[in-house]
Amino acid sequence: MKCDWVQDNIVFYVYNELEDDARYEVEQHLARCPACTAELKAARKFHATLSQAPVTEPSPNLLAASRMAFAGSARDHHPGRILAASDFRSRQLAATGPHGPAMVAVIFIVGFGGGIAATYNS
Repeated sequence: MKCDWVQDNIVFYVYNELEDDARYEVEQHLARCPACTAELKAARKFHATLSQAPVTEPSPNLLAASRMAFAGSARDHHPGRILAASDFRSRQLAATGPHGPAMVAVIFIVGFGGGIAATYNS
């Protein structure tokens, strides 16, 4: 096994993110290679240093702004998959307008009738 592969996967090894067979291969290589063992010690020391740092929670404003920005970018990148806010509002207005309940009933009856017609054998 090459040192390059092991050194690329040292971080995954430290965080227990490797599959069992890859973990075994890394351990076998570490038993024979002092350079990779030194790299492992440095990675564990770095992990321990990061673990001691206090974790600060993001402010609610930052969290809300990030979610809104993410939703906007997702809508821009996948316009066919995500309904635009204007589409949702127009559907809400159609369902709550003066003829909304009648339209819902008509759509339901047409759908129900179409389902029966599709399964009817003459």
